[in-house]
Amino acid sequence: MHPDLEGIVVGVDDSSVSQSAIDWAADVAARTGAPLTLVHAFPDVLQPPTRGFANLDRELRAVARQILVRAERRVQEVHGDVIPVRRVQAAGTPRHVLLEASKDARMLVVGRRGRGGFLDLLIGSTAYGVAEHARMAVVVIPQDWSIEEARRLPVTIGVDDHHDTDALTFAFEMASVTSRRLVAVHVCPPPASPYLAADLYGPAHEDWVDTQQDLLAERLCLAKRTWLNLTVETQVAVGHSVGTLLDASAGSQLLVVGAEHRGRVVLPRLGSVAHRLLHHVACPMAVVPMSTVRIPSSESTLSAAPTTA
Repeated sequence: MHPDLEGIVVGVDDSSVSQSAIDWAADVAARTGAPLTLVHAFPDVLQPPTRGFANLDRELRAVARQILVRAERRVQEVHGDVIPVRRVQAAGTPRHVLLEASKDARMLVVGRRGRGGFLDLLIGSTAYGVAEHARMAVVVIPQDWSIEEARRLPVTIGVDDHHDTDALTFAFEMASVTSRRLVAVHVCPPPASPYLAADLYGPAHEDWVDTQQDLLAERLCLAKRTWLNLTVETQVAVGHSVGTLLDASAGSQLLVVGAEHRGRVVLPRLGSVAHRLLHHVACPMAVVPMSTVRIPSSESTLSAAPTTA
């Protein structure tokens, strides 16, 4: 068993995107030996206590049990009895039930859209809600994602100017149990001045990009010594993070980004980049909470594009 990937929880309903999430989570569980927990939430019709709803509660529990049995059977049809599987059903909102069931897990896996309304939205409220509030890695699986077609593709991580060690560790872990290929992408905003933008591809800019490549490689040095079996590629781009990472996700089996803990519940911890990526990313996306304590480094800090000649 891979010690750092122990405990995978996946949200289950009867939608097709939930089946994609089950398949993805079961594949990782089979590769790592991690236990898999299938979780289904159903409406709590007994809170507040109301006369006449006991029969409905029993029916909802029976349906939940059938959904979980079908999900477990789906896992066993592919992986047999290799994966330890546990079934959990609970009354409550999907977000609350999933967060409670996964509070001690290494990762939580959900489909990008369930059976709720507002079909014009590309990410459901459950997927966004757990990605926003979970204290562990949350992996969001898009509709009709095929594991077989993406098996040889690399894991891609978006590296910003913070020391998001947890996201880096998660990306290296996932790459080590899948394709053994990792692409680390650092995106710098374009120069604010139009005069400097005219020299965007001049010699000074090329030297600066080379420096950023070296700094990015330095950031990855320790992890590369830990996971020796990986092929690691680094990319430094100047432009907009969302577009660059969306392009990268088209050739990836997993996109990993860090999420910031802000320390106050009223403030979201998903920035605008992660929010937009969740709506449009082409592959599964892992949102990994960053450590609450960052260790600054004056020697290896990735920076924005130069603003002086």
